[in-house]
Amino acid sequence: MKALLLQLQERIAEISDIKYVDEDWGQLDYYSPNMPVQWPCCLIDIQSVDYSNLGIDLNKTPKNRQNARIQIAFTLANMKLTNTSMKAHTFWSAEN
Repeated sequence: MKALLLQLQERIAEISDIKYVDEDWGQLDYYSPNMPVQWPCCLIDIQSVDYSNLGIDLNKTPKNRQNARIQIAFTLANMKLTNTSMKAHTFWSAEN
């Protein structure tokens, strides 16, 4: 599982616009002006893993064979410095 997480982090780190990639341990839950991330960030959460046994294949390594179904959540976040809602009141317009 650790190898999968590291491979995901390496692939996401190839995107130059993402400054912080890590496993989600609640970094965005800190209610502080100094969150422990850089912006924009991608947090990876392995939510559930279900394994099923396929049996034993003596010709392969490892001999015990399994399938795994993994549910992974990616959280993409960026610091919002301005109001981006189209319905929000603005103090300026393009016509001015």
